Amino acid sequence: MDTPHHAKTHDAHEQQPAIIQPGAAAERPAEMVSAEELNMDIDVMLDRPGFAAFLENYSDAESLEVTDENKKEIAARFRAFEASQTVARQFELAMNQKLQADGKGRMNAEERQAYRDHVAELAAKEPEKLLELQEDLRALEEGPEKIRQKEAEFARLKKELDAETIKAGITELQGEKAPIKQSLKDSRKAEFSAWQMFLGSRGFGKAAQHLERQKQELAEFKEIEAAIQKAEATLASAPGEIARGERAVREAAEKLKGVQQAIFEENKAAKMIQKRLIAETRKKCEEARQSMDIDVLQKAAEQFAADEKLAKAGSDYLGLDSDPDFAERHKQELHAQMELAIAVGIWRALESLPAGATQSRLERALRTFTRLAETEVGFAGREESKGFVLETLRQAEEDARTKSKGSGKSLLLKRLIAKLSKANTATT
Repeated sequence: MDTPHHAKTHDAHEQQPAIIQPGAAAERPAEMVSAEELNMDIDVMLDRPGFAAFLENYSDAESLEVTDENKKEIAARFRAFEASQTVARQFELAMNQKLQADGKGRMNAEERQAYRDHVAELAAKEPEKLLELQEDLRALEEGPEKIRQKEAEFARLKKELDAETIKAGITELQGEKAPIKQSLKDSRKAEFSAWQMFLGSRGFGKAAQHLERQKQELAEFKEIEAAIQKAEATLASAPGEIARGERAVREAAEKLKGVQQAIFEENKAAKMIQKRLIAETRKKCEEARQSMDIDVLQKAAEQFAADEKLAKAGSDYLGLDSDPDFAERHKQELHAQMELAIAVGIWRALESLPAGATQSRLERALRTFTRLAETEVGFAGREESKGFVLETLRQAEEDARTKSKGSGKSLLLKRLIAKLSKANTATT
């Protein structure tokens, strides 16, 4: 599953939270006082809610001596207990943020307790996995920001290594080099006597000026040539640099995805939450398919589309992994129910209209349904939706013509159909 929350950014001078290691001292919130600060008092440690139950997770719980002589061992397990409590709180925060972002509420009390029990068991029996989980939670928090940084770096790199920009720069440098090259060529043709060259080397006369200008031009020429060589080397290395930048962004995203999987899918509590949410989501789908309220049905279609998108991104609240055909079945049944609700709604609205009703009154009575000719009905495209509404109105007009002759409804419906058809043609 994807994480919905944003990583917290840390101030440059803010101290990063320590990874709490079972059996080792670590920074903890003020309320999580260390065993050392408790002066290794066993009674105070055992007064911490849940610690006694935590001790029973250890394989040697039955033979564990709860005596002052065994304070050191109990204190080490107390630190592991504190670590499990911290991880449980971090997980609950992360999971609730994700569920709320996905529109699925929060963990319930049973799920929170299941996770606390799971973490406590890890701390006692597999402390190395607890450390891995802590690292995953840290990576989950920092991952989105790292990806944004990689993406920003990659965007800058692509801009700097744009081939057309570099080629244009090389062309410009070549243009600057050409007149200097010609000037140097011309200066070499100038004829000076040995006596003039001797004076020039000592800074006298035109020969000195000539030599100085030649020296400056030569330095400038070499500088431009060096810049061209550097630009050509950059151009040659650009594809490799861009590929490395792309790989860095991809690897950061893949790492975050793996962490999300470990936290949101691969533990007891996460599986319990997913099972509950799949059951709730399926029940809502079933209830929606029984409704005759077009607004309820439309919202149900929108929610299903959102859930299907989440499933494709890795957060499957529909149970598509175990039942991949469910999505198509639900769409077909919900769409059929929407068409039935529209048809029945139009017929009922027309039946409630008295004979001699006006055009505006008929259109107001049918507005709930005719507006669907301007949008998308459920999972259908706009054109299919308009076609269905128009066909239903045509059937209603035919029925009014034969069964309600003299009521005026047939002509009013013909006018409405003409208006909707014209609007339909204008938008296609």
